[in-house]
Order: sequence, then C-alpha cells, then structure tokens
Amino acid sequence: MEYFCKAAPEDMAELIDFLNMVFSQSSHPHDFKAMLPKLYGDDADTARYHYIVKEEGRIKAVVGVFPTEYHIGDTLVKVGQLGSVSVHPYARGKNYMKRLMDWAIEDSQAQGYDALVLGGLKNRYQHFGFQPTEIELNYKFIPENIRHQLKDVRTDHIVFKSVKDASDEDIEKVFRLCGSQRVYVERGDREHFFKVLESWYMETWIVEIDDEFSGYLCASADGTWIREWLMTSQEAYMPVLKRHFEMKCPEAVSISCAAYEREKNEIFGRYSEHCTVESGHQWRIFNFEKILSAMMKVKNSYMPLEEGRLEIRIHTGSDETLCKLKWGNPSDEKTEFMDISLLEAEEAFFSEAGIYRNYGRKAGYLYKNWFPLPLYTNELDAC
Repeated sequence: MEYFCKAAPEDMAELIDFLNMVFSQSSHPHDFKAMLPKLYGDDADTARYHYIVKEEGRIKAVVGVFPTEYHIGDTLVKVGQLGSVSVHPYARGKNYMKRLMDWAIEDSQAQGYDALVLGGLKNRYQHFGFQPTEIELNYKFIPENIRHQLKDVRTDHIVFKSVKDASDEDIEKVFRLCGSQRVYVERGDREHFFKVLESWYMETWIVEIDDEFSGYLCASADGTWIREWLMTSQEAYMPVLKRHFEMKCPEAVSISCAAYEREKNEIFGRYSEHCTVESGHQWRIFNFEKILSAMMKVKNSYMPLEEGRLEIRIHTGSDETLCKLKWGNPSDEKTEFMDISLLEAEEAFFSEAGIYRNYGRKAGYLYKNWFPLPLYTNELDAC
C-alpha cells in the first residue's frame, strides 16, 4: 500500500541509498554524501525537506525542497531549491512524481515561499509551471588566451592555499567577501557555508597576492570549472587565472557569471576565447511583484531604468494575479498594461529568450527598457 509523507530523521540512511541507486542507474555513479554534503553529510538535518512515497514501508519516490534566502539588494526573497527528484525504476508509471511535485508546490506556497528553483529538462517540469528564467554568461578560456594576452604578467607572487589550511582570519574574510555581493544566497554559519562551497565536488582555494588575502575561488579538482570566484580587486582576476592555468594545466577553463556582475563580465569578455549566454535554472515564481521589484533595483544600478508604471495580469490556470510595478515618479499617462500567462511571464521578464518573442507587443517601451531582469542561481546553491 502506498503512503505519502515527509521523511523523518530515521529515513535518512535509506533516503541516501535510494537516491544513490536511482541516479546511478540513470546516468553515472552517484554519492550524494560526497556530492552534496550541505544536504546529505553525516550531520545534515534535512530529512524533513523531502516529500516521499513509501510502499510496504520502503521509499519509492522522492522530491526535495530545500529552503534558501536570496539577498537581492535590500530585499530578502525566500526561495526553495527543488531537487533529488527520483522514482524507483519498478514504481514508474504510478504517477508518484506528479503527485509529489503538486504537493511540494502547494506546500511551498502555503509556507510563504516566493519561488522555487530547479535544474533539469524543460519539458519535464514546464507542466508544473517551471520555466528557464535566468541569464547566465559562460566564458571559456584556453591556454592560447593566456599565452598571447598575459605573457608579460607575473604570477610568482600569487599563492593558492587550500581553505582546509586557512586561518580563522582568512575564513572570516571569505565569508565577508561573499556577503558583500549585490546579490547572494544566505549560507548559514561558517561551517555550513564551506559545505556549500564543497557542492558538486568543488575545491575551495584562498588566493594570496604578496602574502595578503586577495580573494577565493571554488574549482573542480581538474581545474576545468570555476563555480565561484571573488577577488578584492578587479585587476587581480587575470593574473590569478594565469596562475590557475600554470598549476592545473587544463585544456580549457569554464567560468559562469550573472549578468549583473558587470565588472567581471567586462574583464572575462575581453580575455576569453568565447562567451555563451544560457538560460540557467528553471523558476516557478509565486510572488512576481516582490522579485520583479527587487531585480529592477539591481538592474538600475548598472543600466538606468525609465520612469513608468506597468500593470501585469498573470494567469495561472483559473487563477489570476495582478502585479503592479513602478519606477521613479511617473505621470499617469506613463502606465502600460500586460496580460500574460504564468509561463510567458517567467520567460518574458527574466529570460534572454524573451527578447526574441513578441512579448513587447503586449506592453510597450517600458517592457523593452526594463526587461529581461538578471535572475541567477550559482550552481553551488542549487540542488
């Protein structure tokens, strides 16, 4: 007999074994404890965030929703990272995933989440209101970029130190540097913060220049991916990247950035081999007005927005939400209107793809000036 419930602490060992089995069978070997210690490490207290189905007392399907808080300027946004979506191979066709997803979404709304975020196939999750809604810039660097453009740049004064060997003072500096960003995700205390940085098998390195703390980066063991990279000086990025190439000797290095990281985009765009713009993670947004208003402030910090009002009527099935946005002190004649579905809204307001659709016809100049807004989730904060 099937039984739907939230997991309890005593389910944790079976839950991890179940996830390892399902994901290993569907792709390559998985070890969730090592891959996501922030969620499945020995001292993780996350069982209650899993929606599960049991048959005869054994787990047959899982959906996880893990709470995070996004600091978007001065606005705190409650976002659930949805992941660990899995069904036992012998339990497929019983509609377990759909029922768990519906429950997780309904429960998240009841708990006051502003949005849910996940990664995965678009067509699998679009049915539940998820849409690719981020702008992610991916830069690729190859050895020739370093050799030709940075040949005269010295690196002998740059030292990478494992965070495991760092002093308490340097760890505090890493913690503070992360929190100084225009947009960032709250990562709890210092112990949990560094578990987040270990997600997806990343290694964290503190960078010293002339024996002074100068930043940190989180990279894959082979050096081909840098998932998070913050320096105290913009001029330090390229010399540090050259040092990274010298140490790891990768064939290429990929680095992801948010659209609002303007200084890094300027530097990386100048030196990289090429850049691709991708749609990033998928969002299911509940509180459009809050997220839109917060992200408008972020965009205005680097690209001034025109004054105006925009009233948006968003349709979700039989439900309807009215979202009112205002920038500056516009006159009444500067009010524009949009009537749009949930999936259209998520794409139109946050995705680069929205530029190439016909959404602008439903509004006017304000739409073209304000959107898309630069939502972004660092892979380290995702599930």
